Amino acid sequence: IYQKKILENCDYIHATSDEEKENLIDLGIKTPIKVIPHGVIIKSIYKNDIIEKTKKEALFFSRIHEKKGIIELLNSWSKIKPKNWILKIYGPVSDMNYMNNIKEKILELSLEKAVFIFDPVFEYDQKEKIFLNSDCFLLPSKSENFGMSIVEALSYGVPVLTTEETPWAVLKKINAGKIIKFSQENLTSSLKELTSMSNQELHTMGDNGRKFLMENYDIKKIIQDYINFYREVLRI
Repeated sequence: IYQKKILENCDYIHATSDEEKENLIDLGIKTPIKVIPHGVIIKSIYKNDIIEKTKKEALFFSRIHEKKGIIELLNSWSKIKPKNWILKIYGPVSDMNYMNNIKEKILELSLEKAVFIFDPVFEYDQKEKIFLNSDCFLLPSKSENFGMSIVEALSYGVPVLTTEETPWAVLKKINAGKIIKFSQENLTSSLKELTSMSNQELHTMGDNGRKFLMENYDIKKIIQDYINFYREVLRI
């Protein structure tokens, strides 16, 4: 009732992605929209070595919610049963019923030795260690405004599997991950491809994503984009 009036009566709107901008336009908003993505502090530490491990680690690191596609991820994992891989799930719980469904699904599919759920991690050093130990990042989201966890994965040189329902279709173009139209079948086939890749292939994809992030999402560049935008808004 009131949000559209606010949006129509401001001078500019800031969107974090082209998809968000298009959603506003689809609502009939006529206000000028400026797209500036979230920025990230890109540390010097990242997965720059190819390490042979007994088991590779796939990582889900996001909010535990139905729209994140975790049940579908478990179904796909059970179908392909990737050899010498484990799946680690971290995240705050938005819906306890959904979390219970996840735990029941793990038991139903006999994935207790392949899939592990952990408490959410917020401390920077611990989170950094988790990403650096991961060999791929999985976010089969059914809807995502930006996907900050994808940015974090890319910043550490971790290849990403996500969906067209996130604003990250560019990852396919730059060979930094797998991008799918959300469906159980697509998720299963792409997950099978990703977990069948060699260490060198995974490393190359992760390196491509990190380079793209440094060129487009480095916090120093984003800050300058904000300054230029504010000057435009304030006409100074």
